[in-house]
Order: sequence, then structure tokens, then C-alpha cells
Amino acid sequence: MKVVEKSRRTSRWILLALVMAGVFGLAVSALDFAAMRGYLDLQAGDGRADPYTRELHQRIMFALRCAGAVFIVLALVIVFIRERFERQAGMFLGAWWRDLKSAVHAARSFCSDRSSLMTLLVITGIAVVLRIQYLDVPVRFDEAYTYLFYASKPAIFITTVYNEPNNHVFHSLCLHFVSFVLPNDPWALRIPAVMAGILMVPLAFLLGNAWQGRIAGTLAALLCAVSPPLIDYSVNGRGYTMIWFLGFTLLLLGDYILRQRNLAGWSLLAFFAALGMWTIPTMLYVVAAVLAWLPIAHFRSAQVADYEGRFPRYLIGVTVGIGLLTLFCYLPIFVVTGSGWILENPYVASDWQHFAGNLTRHTLEALERSMIGSPPWMLVMLLVGIFCFYAFPPNNKNGRFYFLPVMVVCHLAIMLLQKAVPPERVWLGFLPFVFLLVGVGYAAGIERLSHPGLRRIGMTMLLGVLAVWPGIRMINATSIRDSGEMRCTGDLEQIAMDLKLELASVDRIAAMCPMNAPLIYHARRHDLPMQHFETPPSQSVAGERLFVIVSDLMDQAVQDVLLDGKIPDRFRLSQTTAPRKYSQATVYTLDALEHHKN
Repeated sequence: MKVVEKSRRTSRWILLALVMAGVFGLAVSALDFAAMRGYLDLQAGDGRADPYTRELHQRIMFALRCAGAVFIVLALVIVFIRERFERQAGMFLGAWWRDLKSAVHAARSFCSDRSSLMTLLVITGIAVVLRIQYLDVPVRFDEAYTYLFYASKPAIFITTVYNEPNNHVFHSLCLHFVSFVLPNDPWALRIPAVMAGILMVPLAFLLGNAWQGRIAGTLAALLCAVSPPLIDYSVNGRGYTMIWFLGFTLLLLGDYILRQRNLAGWSLLAFFAALGMWTIPTMLYVVAAVLAWLPIAHFRSAQVADYEGRFPRYLIGVTVGIGLLTLFCYLPIFVVTGSGWILENPYVASDWQHFAGNLTRHTLEALERSMIGSPPWMLVMLLVGIFCFYAFPPNNKNGRFYFLPVMVVCHLAIMLLQKAVPPERVWLGFLPFVFLLVGVGYAAGIERLSHPGLRRIGMTMLLGVLAVWPGIRMINATSIRDSGEMRCTGDLEQIAMDLKLELASVDRIAAMCPMNAPLIYHARRHDLPMQHFETPPSQSVAGERLFVIVSDLMDQAVQDVLLDGKIPDRFRLSQTTAPRKYSQATVYTLDALEHHKN
């Protein structure tokens, strides 16, 4: 009776949710453009929801009407098949809840091991310290652009507009809600990314512990904690650390459902995979690798759960579930914006003639990027660790041996299908998984030592060489602060503050990538009116000036900025004001030519 009553209660809640969602969608779709735009202006970070045009309003309202109608129809269908729905829902939810309790119990059993828990807390603390000290690095172009044009806009805009791949949707939503609580400072831009980067460390520990024991977990977690590239991306307000964290989550869940038949584990696998896809579509590389690895590990391993021949059903079900959940998440974007930017990113588009060259170039760039801030011999140590993983695989009966080759093959297969080679930051997604294999490999090698004293010496040396020593170096390292765009964006906040003191209402400011988005971000922080960043009008205005900011480190020139911004050609270099030099940039003041006709 209790099960029947729970099923009825659940069906009533589902019906209520569908009806409310349908009514809400139909009600909101009745709002006119002026009312909706006024509300969104209040919600926008700068008080102006300019991207929300009348055309966009019509598309969104149409999508809401369709969604509302679909929810109402689903509710009616459930009413007609209520008895069957309650029976099936009751069976599913009962099994799901029981399996979830089993998974939670397994997690609690790990937490009861105080020694492992203390080790995990110490390593996570190291990760926190190494990341917090870099939260104040200069704002980069991509993270400033993401905040200005997506995260600072209303949530309805974030989830429906995808005009650039800078919109890592789930990350943009997280940053949007964080901005309501925290001040608009550079460190606040990085909170979602840094949280994902920190949580990656305990997941590495749990995976290593599951694969080979506490030694493997300790090594894998420490390598993730002190890795300069992982620290760098943890303090980059983008969604990359999120998908790496979710990739580790998928692998941990995959390992668990291989050993334990668990419906909740499969459901969570589908949920987190779709969440990663909703963050960045390149999560497909990891999702495909995990889904391809699971059947190989299941059928090639001796120590797996007894699925009674139903494992293919579970695998097909979770694959379909991932596809449907991902489609549901992206459906507003497909309806309003279209699928072009998601299915085919023009920035990485290629052809067969240049495919091999691009693959080689991006692979070398990723390898170079992965070793920034690390001594050269670290690459040798990592290769030795991978060799040990395949030379001493005591737990190969569980199928873990196959994951890295499967991941490489899936990456290559997807690139061949798309004829596109992603940039090096996508390839850096390999790095956490490599650290996991290295930790497991060295742990397996240490356990081959016969004498306990030798094992302790070997473990101590590995901790010092692979993790502790690089971690100490990272505290005073400059590789992150001096890398990439941060070499040329450090002066922009001071420039914005200086310009605020002398700008007249008719003056304009011009800069080009990667200076423009961070400059606008700092200008907004210091209440510099956005009208100064608009293109100068075609007609001359008395006393107008143009302030041009160029990067000295990137060899930019004034003419480059003028051409990039399509600035009217009535400006010339001021003869009365000398260029102002900053450590990384120069500000030029250009006066409009008098009586010039365009």
C-alpha cells in the first residue's frame, strides 16, 4: 500500500509540475515586447538588455507557446494512462531510490576511513591555496566577453542565444547567479571555474583509490592539485574546468556501475553527461570515450556486476537518455538562434587538405601548454608513470587498462567525422586522466617492491618528485601570471580609471582584441559610461577625441585599431598630447580633423 500511495503522490506532483509549466509558458508568451524588454533591462548587469530585440522576442514567445502546449498535452496524456503510469513510475522510482541509498552508503563507507579522509582534506587544501593566490590575475578576453555578453544578461538570454562559442551555457548560468551575490570583481568571475577545479582533486583521489588504492589516489590528486595548466584554467572564468570535473564524475560513475548494478548510477551518468554537454559541446569527446569504454570493460573484465545479460539495454538506455537530455537543454537555442554554432564551430572548421597539419600543430601546442611551469623532466616522469600503468596492471581484470586508448580513438574518430581539429585547450582535457593513470601506474610499481621499507621510500620519493616539489615551486611561479593574454591586459583597469577622469561626453575609446573586452569590463566596474565605446558618428562633432589603446607586447598599431573598429577617417594623431606609456600598453589621443567630410 505504501508503494501504491507513493506512486499516486508522485504522479500528482508530476501532473502539477507539467500543468504549471504549461500555464507559465503560455502566460509569459502573451507579454508584449515593451513589457518584456523593460523587465529584462532591470535584470541586466548594465541596465540594458540591448541584445533582446523585437525579432528575438518573437522567436522566444513562439518557443514558449510551443513549450507550454507540449507540457499541457503531456499532462493530458498522463491523465488518460494514469493507472499504467503510476504502476511504471512506482516501480522505477522504488528501484531508483533503493539504488541511490546503496550508492550513498558506499560513499559513507569511504568517509568512515579517517586516514583516507584526512589525506584527501590535506591535498584539497593544497589545491585551494595554489588556486586562491591566482584569483587576482588580469582579466582575459574570453572571460570578460563571456561575462559582458552572456553571464551579465538575463537567464532567458543565456539559455536561448548562442551567437558565439563563448557562451558555455551552464557555466554562464552559474556565473549569472553568482553575480547577484558577489561583487563585480575579477576574482568573482572565476568562482564557478575555481570551484570545479578544486573539486576535480577529490574526484582524482576517489578514482585512484578505487583503481589501485590510497597510494594511487594520493599521487593522482596531488598531480591535479599542483599542475600549472589545471591551476591556470581554474582561475579562468570559462567552463573548461567544469567539463573536466564532470568528465571525472562520469568515469567514477562508470567504474561504480561496472562493479555494482545500480539504476541511480546510470541515471546520474546520463544527467552529468548532459550537463557537461550543456556547458561546452566538446564534452562529447569525454562522453563518447566513457560510453565506448563501458562495454569493452564489461565484456573484457572478470570482476563486474551481474547484469543478467541486460548490460546492452542499460547502455542503450543511458545513451538515448543523454541525447534526449542534451536536446532538451539546447532546444531553446535551436529554436531561437539555430544549431549552426553548436554543430559546426567555424573557428575550428577545417578541410582534408589542412587536417593533418592542424592536428600536428594543435597536438604540439597542447603538449607545450601542458608542460608550462613544469620542469622538462616532468614529461619523462609522466611517461614513465603511463608505462608502469600498462606494465604492472594488477587490476586490469576490471577493464581500466582500455580507457586511455579508447579515449584517444574516440577523439580521433570525432575529429575525422567533423573534419575539425579543436584548439589546444580541448586537448588539455586529457591531462587529468593522464594524471590518474600515472598515479595508478606508479602505485602499481611501488606495490611490486617486496620490502615494506622500500615501498615507503619509493612512495616518499614519488610524492616529493611528482607533486610536493612542483607544488612548492608553484607558490612563487610566474608562469601563470605571464602566460597568454595576461601579459598585455594587466594595465587595462588603470587605463579605464585614468580615462574616466578626463573623458568628455563626445569622446570615444577604441581598442581591439584581446584588449577591448577586458577594457569594457573594467570600465563598467568603475562606472565609465558605455557610450564612450560606441563607434564615432559619421558626422563631425566639435571637440571630439578618440583614445586608442594598443598592446605593446602584441605589436599592435593605431591603424590596426582604426581599421578593426571601422573608425571614420577624420581622425589624426594629436600634435599636442604625447602618447601615454604603461607597462604593457600605450594610449594615443587622436583629434578629429576640422571641416573634414567623410
